[in-house]
Amino acid sequence: MLAKTKASAPITLQKRVDAQRAANKKLADRIRTEGGAAVAVLLKLVHDVAAAEAVDEELNGALGRGAEQIIGADILARAGSSKPREVISETEIALWVFAENGNLIGDQDRVIELSAERGSLQGAHHSIAAVRRKFRQTEYFPAERAEHADPLLKALRLPLMDRPGYAWDSRNAMTPAEALQALATGGAERQLTTELVPLAPYAPEYRR
Repeated sequence: MLAKTKASAPITLQKRVDAQRAANKKLADRIRTEGGAAVAVLLKLVHDVAAAEAVDEELNGALGRGAEQIIGADILARAGSSKPREVISETEIALWVFAENGNLIGDQDRVIELSAERGSLQGAHHSIAAVRRKFRQTEYFPAERAEHADPLLKALRLPLMDRPGYAWDSRNAMTPAEALQALATGGAERQLTTELVPLAPYAPEYRR
């Protein structure tokens, strides 16, 4: 029985290996097809953002001083706007504090109530006087400062899904015009180059 179990172990492992290889091939096909389609959509978005920013630059340059500048679509979509403090609720509560200084007692349940306004907190060697103090309890969302978002053209990197390299590489910092030119020329495609190689060693005809 033990020998049979040992013999079946390599078979089970091989089945898992074969299944994983088949699954990886299917996933690779999805990377090429679904991933390629997703990159194509984002490349179109990159083109439209670059085109819009080129027009924004032109029009903002033409506007006179003091005129309201055009805010780009990238900023409108991704920049975090400032938000004021937002109060959700306010209630008045009474809590135990140290009678000596008015500071809040951390563990309210340890206070022994002596009357409506006075209590006692048992210390290591003696009791400590406590009194009730009114507080206003406020639940709120704190204020948020406006956050700057890195420009989409410089923050986005899109890998090619069927070979090494990038369909769009944000590490190459570009102006909107340069981005449009790179997209138009298909910077990710293979580049055709030319080289000249002598067919035979060179022998000078004349010597001084």
